[in-house]
Amino acid sequence: MLLPLLPCVASYYFFSYFSLIYEQDIGSPIWNTHHSYFWLIALYKLFCGGVILVIIAVIQVIRRQQKEEKETAVLAGRILDMENHIREVEKIYGDFRSLRHDMGNHMMTLENLYKKGEWKEARNYSEKVKKLLEKSPFSINSGNPVTDIILEEISRKAEENGILFESKFVFGTDTRIDTFDISVILSNALTNAIENADGEAPYIRILSYRKKNAFLIEVQNSFMGKIVFTEDKRLIQTKKADRQIHGYGLSNIRKTAEKYHGDFMIQTKDKEFVLTVLLMLE
Repeated sequence: MLLPLLPCVASYYFFSYFSLIYEQDIGSPIWNTHHSYFWLIALYKLFCGGVILVIIAVIQVIRRQQKEEKETAVLAGRILDMENHIREVEKIYGDFRSLRHDMGNHMMTLENLYKKGEWKEARNYSEKVKKLLEKSPFSINSGNPVTDIILEEISRKAEENGILFESKFVFGTDTRIDTFDISVILSNALTNAIENADGEAPYIRILSYRKKNAFLIEVQNSFMGKIVFTEDKRLIQTKKADRQIHGYGLSNIRKTAEKYHGDFMIQTKDKEFVLTVLLMLE
C-alpha cells in the first residue's frame, strides 16, 4: 500500500536537487526565470496529496473489512455452538420420546403384577418408574431447553475452573426475542465472565428480570482487576495477546441488543464486574 508513495518521495528529492543545482549554476532560483516551474511544483504537491488521501481511504476500507470478517468469524463460531446446543436438545427430547414409548410397557407390567396380587413387586416397580419420571436431564431450569443447555455447559466449565456458578435466569416462550439471539448474548457474556472471574473465591451469577416491556439480563462475576475502555468508551479493550481475533464478545452483544432497541451497561463495584443487557420486548 505504501509503494505509490515511493515515486512521490523520489520526485521530491529530485526536484529539490534540481532546484539547488540550477541556483548554484545560474545564481538565482529557477522559479524566478521559469515561472511555469512554480505551477509544476504545485501540481506535483496536489498529486502527492491526492495519492496519500487515496491510500488512507483504502487502508481504512481494508481495516473495516478485516474487522467485519473477524466479527463474522466469531459469530460463525457462536452459530456452530448454537447448532450443537440444538442437537443436544434434540437428543434429550429423543430420550423423552423413547421414555414415553416405554411407558406403555411399564403400565402393562404394573397391571399384570396387580392382577397376580404381587403387591410388593408392584410397589417396588412403581417406585422405580416414579424415580425415572422424576429424573431431569438438567440441574438448571430456565424455562427454555436451549438456554438450559447453554447454562448447563457454562456451569460445567465454571466448575472445571473452580468457579462458583449460580443461575436465576428465566427465559419464557411468551416473548418475541429469538432464542438464537439469547444464545449469542448468554454465550458471549458468560464466556467473558469465566475468563475474567478471579479472586480467592471466584464466582459467576446470572439473573434476569422484566420491567414492563423491558427484559434485562445481568451477569455478575468476581473481579479484582481494572477495566480499560476503548477510545469511544463503548467497549472494553481485550487483554488477550491476539487482539485481531479476541475482543468481539461485547461487540456481538451490543449488535444483538440493538436488534431489540436495547444496549448494555458495564459497572464495577465492590470487587465485582456487572454486565447488564437491556432488550425491549415491544
